[in-house]
Amino acid sequence: MSKRTNAVRVSAPSVKRGELVQLVRWRPAADGWAYDVVDGLYERRDRGSITLQVEGEPTVFNRDEWEWCAA
Repeated sequence: MSKRTNAVRVSAPSVKRGELVQLVRWRPAADGWAYDVVDGLYERRDRGSITLQVEGEPTVFNRDEWEWCAA
């Protein structure tokens, strides 16, 4: 039997290099939860990271912390 969790995983969308995407990260805050959203141009992903061009610089985001923003 699988272990229950409150984590919701959003599957990776089918995106092409150069497309605009958003990533979101939730974090605990003093009054509940807060979130960070990053916009960037998609470059690549692997099992552990997602790389976006943010303000002209390649930026690597850890997939354990950041998810695709499904808005």
